[in-house]
Amino acid sequence: MTTPLLPDTAGASTFGGNEFVDEDAVVDAETEVSATYFNRMTSQLAAMSYTQPRAWCYVTVAANVPTLVAHGAVWGDAPAVAPVVAWVSAGIFTVTWPTAVDDLQATAESHSTNIRAVTGQSVNAAAASVPRWAITSANVLTGTFHNLSAAATDPTSFSVAWT
Repeated sequence: MTTPLLPDTAGASTFGGNEFVDEDAVVDAETEVSATYFNRMTSQLAAMSYTQPRAWCYVTVAANVPTLVAHGAVWGDAPAVAPVVAWVSAGIFTVTWPTAVDDLQATAESHSTNIRAVTGQSVNAAAASVPRWAITSANVLTGTFHNLSAAATDPTSFSVAWT
């Protein structure tokens, strides 16, 4: 069954259009789901697919060297799907996720990475750090960091998440 969902988006039609009706009364609530409950659940799941973060990472920085400390995604947290973090120049970093990922279904399906929105924060132990994130391609984010004087400066650490 091909069900486009995380990291993609879905609509109610993905799950049958909320048209499910009970043929008989639910006899065992531990092994059966009522159509009303299933319709509500799939509607909420489809709605969540538009706003749920797909992936995140936490990075520390020392002497222009970013270190990926932790990461997670709706497709897992294995090293093979970890983002690659790179220092570009003072105060500029890129974070690159795989262009395509397999979901976590028993029979995996491939999904293209498509960053639609981003949020992030940063810390600088010596001074304030102001992050700005830009989507530079379907799977790449570029973060620029400045101090309060608008001078480019590397943060001590940063985190970023995207939908």
